[in-house]
Amino acid sequence: MRNTMKTTALATMIITLLGLSACGDGDSYAFTAVRGNVPVINPNNVDPALLQAAILSQKTFAVSLHQQLTADGPPEDLVLSPFSIFSAFDLLFPGARGDTADLMRSGFFLQGTDAQILDGQGALYQMILANSTASARLESANGLFVGEQFTLKQDYLDAVTRAFDAATYTVDFINDFETVRQDINRWVSDHTAGKIPALLPSNSITDKTDMVLVNAVYFKAKWKQEFEEGTSMVFHGKAGDRDFVPMEVELENTYYGEGPVAGPPSPRTPSRPTWSWGTPPTTATPNASWT
Repeated sequence: MRNTMKTTALATMIITLLGLSACGDGDSYAFTAVRGNVPVINPNNVDPALLQAAILSQKTFAVSLHQQLTADGPPEDLVLSPFSIFSAFDLLFPGARGDTADLMRSGFFLQGTDAQILDGQGALYQMILANSTASARLESANGLFVGEQFTLKQDYLDAVTRAFDAATYTVDFINDFETVRQDINRWVSDHTAGKIPALLPSNSITDKTDMVLVNAVYFKAKWKQEFEEGTSMVFHGKAGDRDFVPMEVELENTYYGEGPVAGPPSPRTPSRPTWSWGTPPTTATPNASWT
């Protein structure tokens, strides 16, 4: 049988035991949704230069992250979603101050004022989700689950609602952490069509937890080019030989490049679309360009 569909579900989870100084969606979860009192940003009203700066930041971060994770040689298996990581930390940036804000700026290659960064990243996030259709379904949900002993500032709530259409959730970690863990798992499952039913394992949340930051991404669409049926084969691994699932393959001639990119790539007219990438600039700036 041909594999005509591709489905991807990824979730990013970060738990912190540090206190927050700054910082009803409801499907009967054990938490309460709190939103800002402002409308969601309209990408069409955002300066295109800010959108391009946001794209550059995410591209640079993606390549930098991959380079760091493979610095000691390529791992046997590596699956990651830089978009998920970036989107999750987007929720923290409006509340970051001092050294934390500086580290986020450098680590995520952010350029401009706080307002410019939020406008650009928010517009990019909304434009990506706007491409979701019935035949190519894309969902992304960001959740910041904060202990109810903390008071969330209104300007923070307004910032994450305006830029990312996100709610913040107040939860009772102290008295009901296990129910909270189960309901966060249910929240992730609900946003990934049931593909990730148990993101948080047992004992990952305790009465000492103050915050959980989650991003969930779900994507399902037909392959642009269907894969042909392959034949069964034997996989020769460290644990010994074993039968491998029937492979589906596609062969195609394509271009690729190596090394730093000094300028725009030379014009080409390939017969088919290709993937290309290069080494990002040392310091990401809105007017830098790389592919």
